Amino acid sequence: MKYSLLIFDLDDTLCRRYKTDFLSGRQAFFEQLPEGVNLAIATNQGGVGLRRWLELGGFGEPERYPTQAEVEERLTQVAAKIESWAGRQVAVYVCYRHQAQSGNWSTLPPEALDEQKRTRPEWTKAWRKPEPGMVLQALDDAEVPPEDVLFVGDNEDSDKGAAEAGGVAYQDCEAVFQPFKPTVTFTYRSDFVYGWLELEQRIGLNIISTLGRFEGKVGRDLQKWQDVGAVEFVRDDRPIPYGDPDFFERFIVEAPGLDVRPMYSQINDLNVNRSWLVYESAEAHVQAFAKVGYFLYRSQLVEVYGISQEEADRIVDEVFGDK
Repeated sequence: MKYSLLIFDLDDTLCRRYKTDFLSGRQAFFEQLPEGVNLAIATNQGGVGLRRWLELGGFGEPERYPTQAEVEERLTQVAAKIESWAGRQVAVYVCYRHQAQSGNWSTLPPEALDEQKRTRPEWTKAWRKPEPGMVLQALDDAEVPPEDVLFVGDNEDSDKGAAEAGGVAYQDCEAVFQPFKPTVTFTYRSDFVYGWLELEQRIGLNIISTLGRFEGKVGRDLQKWQDVGAVEFVRDDRPIPYGDPDFFERFIVEAPGLDVRPMYSQINDLNVNRSWLVYESAEAHVQAFAKVGYFLYRSQLVEVYGISQEEADRIVDEVFGDK
């Protein structure tokens, strides 16, 4: 690795917000990290500042937000877990100052000031991303130049902004951790995709293209909603006669270390809409449905094929004769 210091955002980069459970791929990444690479976390935790502002002002619902002690305990647990995987210490930088969407800053609580009445770094505006305070402090503590540093985050505004302001490289967390996420193996019966069609609907159907569209849809959805890495497909082309006890067991999902039940539910949802996966175009779909007198929602054409409402209206009107 060409970088000697990696700085990570916390929420939705390493863990879910308010949680200590790591997102997939993180453990494998840190376990395989080369020696000599320093690690740091730089996170905005403005909920602490907002809570203290509400408490001191006597309004709102401060209990909805974490205390400073709760955030410190969470960061301690997260850092300890990374250290156990990577075999090295993790420097932690946190900013508690709250800034409202309007741009206004919360007032400082008494604990934000040291004995000399100076604002502690973690309560300064300069430390709140996209300001570069935490990044610059991490560089100074690690004694590395900016060109040897990579900031990994999930937010273009705060994380990337802080990296650019601090003169260091930036990369989105998905690009960094994707190769380390678990691989899903999806074995399915081909007729799960097209076997439900009537014979007249299969005329001219490109089976290979149809299966490719199905796999593409499943792969994209799993990677988007289940936080997994590569999705490998195994096709089983044996037909399943109706009445066979395995008729409804059309696919198997294997993902070591992950709960696959949500994946089954998600793929079963495709069973309802799989007709949208077998046609090459919206025109072909409308024409095929017209032959057998099936009703077709124009809004579905817009959603599935990415065409405009005007284009969907035109296609349907041409096929059905503006009925």
